[in-house]
Amino acid sequence: WVVLTHLDAIAGWLAGDVIATYRVRAADAAAPAGAAPPPDATHLYWSSSAQFDHWRSHVPSGAQHACGVGKTYEHLRRAGVQNLRAFPQPAHWRRWLGV
Repeated sequence: WVVLTHLDAIAGWLAGDVIATYRVRAADAAAPAGAAPPPDATHLYWSSSAQFDHWRSHVPSGAQHACGVGKTYEHLRRAGVQNLRAFPQPAHWRRWLGV
């Protein structure tokens, strides 16, 4: 199989042909609106490890964290994130939230 990922993630893939198609810069890891999570955020969905690493210091303690079921989940778990749930897709997380 072929894995398309960013340059810094190549070492994390042991199987398949891995091709770096982009680089992650601090601005790339930002939320879609380009801003930190709101200071009163209670639930966050992380779409990548880089996004989490960039914004983790802005997240209120006790927040509920969610992400996909793969490498991002393992990264957050290793980082000691509490209140972590994995969802196959962001739509499943939104459904779980009732939004």
